[in-house]
Amino acid sequence: MIVNPISGKGRKQRIEALQKLIEESGLDISLQITTYAGEGEKIASIGIKDGIKHFIAVGGDGTVNEIGRAIYLTPETSLGIIPSGSGNGLAKHLKLPISIEKAFKIATGEHKEPCDVGILNEIPFFSIAGIGFDAKIAHDFSEMSGRGLKNYVKSVIKNYPKYKTQKYKIKIEDKVFSSKALFISLANSNQFGSNASIAPQADLKDGLIDICIMRKIPIGKALLIFPLLFMKRMHRTKYLDIIKAPEAVFYRKKGGYIHIDGDPHLIHEKVLTLSLKEKALNIHV
Repeated sequence: MIVNPISGKGRKQRIEALQKLIEESGLDISLQITTYAGEGEKIASIGIKDGIKHFIAVGGDGTVNEIGRAIYLTPETSLGIIPSGSGNGLAKHLKLPISIEKAFKIATGEHKEPCDVGILNEIPFFSIAGIGFDAKIAHDFSEMSGRGLKNYVKSVIKNYPKYKTQKYKIKIEDKVFSSKALFISLANSNQFGSNASIAPQADLKDGLIDICIMRKIPIGKALLIFPLLFMKRMHRTKYLDIIKAPEAVFYRKKGGYIHIDGDPHLIHEKVLTLSLKEKALNIHV
């Protein structure tokens, strides 16, 4: 069990509750607490070498990603999730409970399902990756002192009016086209997090990524349309196009940030390649 101690609220109480649940369960669980970003992947990689077959991530989408990317290429392993982040997009898509006790029971249970893994420029993602404005927000959000939806919305409001859209050339299968986009979201799951949904019909097991091309909405309309994210109706607006495909290539004029499951990554390459590995990660549900 790998715990991100700084994700979410009630950190001390959460760790104490987990220790108690482990004790009461009688299961042979080693609880590891991370001390820096990226350590979850390192701990999981060592676990794989030691023959560990079952990992449990306690944290948000970033923590799940760290552990998932270390184990997804090992078919016999599985991942349980105890959600405790600010958004918990993948957990919400899987309808996992927020209750530590209920999530612990599922994460240590026998039932698991194989889920697809998206890969953007060789970096795996399990929920959503993004290019453009949402990656810019992910970067700014990562540097803020507080987490949660309130700060995320603050960052959007601050950056949206001045953000300039970019022109992308996009290749999907045999079709090549250009699009001036605010952002391009690559949705493996239907959740941004905090119950916001850019692609409500995305499915972790369909062998496809929902490629969501979002144009910039005039500011006067944006305030009216933004709530549609939480109503799971954004895909019905004229500003969003969704194309389902297992792979794609995106050409941009300059390098910049992308986000992988909400965490920003600075990628200098102008060409971004999307691919998919079907049913590559077994998740307890």
